[in-house]
Amino acid sequence: MCGSGEEEKNISGSQTDDDFELSQEESEPEMEVEKLHVRRRVVGRRLDKYLHGRYPRLSRTLVQKLIKQGEITVNGKKSKCSYEPASNDVIELRVPPPEPTDIIPENIPIDIVYEDRHMMAINKHTGIICHPSHHTQMGTVANALTYYAGENLSHGDDPFRPGIVHRWIRILPV
Repeated sequence: MCGSGEEEKNISGSQTDDDFELSQEESEPEMEVEKLHVRRRVVGRRLDKYLHGRYPRLSRTLVQKLIKQGEITVNGKKSKCSYEPASNDVIELRVPPPEPTDIIPENIPIDIVYEDRHMMAINKHTGIICHPSHHTQMGTVANALTYYAGENLSHGDDPFRPGIVHRWIRILPV
């Protein structure tokens, strides 16, 4: 029954596996809640730009989306991206957790042409993506190399782009 506060049960009185899966799908990721007290008004500074400046890990697009969804409020009320924060405003942000940045090792066959302790050259198979993206977390060259090389794989500043140099061509003497 909707709104009765009781869980629906099957004829035997116990929850079914389907009920458990449904409740997992309905659960939302925990949102991080932060309150920000504005000390003084910054003339001409929009709310979305102000928050992006204060929280650079959040893209401006994400900030705009959160404002439109009501996850960012000013003085307890929904606001617009164009609102200019005033002195003594209290901005509350409900921010989703960051996307995972670990590349999951996956045993995908790779065609190694050359390898020494500093580098490896491979022939990338047609149709395989190099780096994980938001939509594709598995089945990439990065997953295969992480499985093969483990902790020995360099990644620089971006953990989603581990040590891969594209189309490296060595000029052979003629």
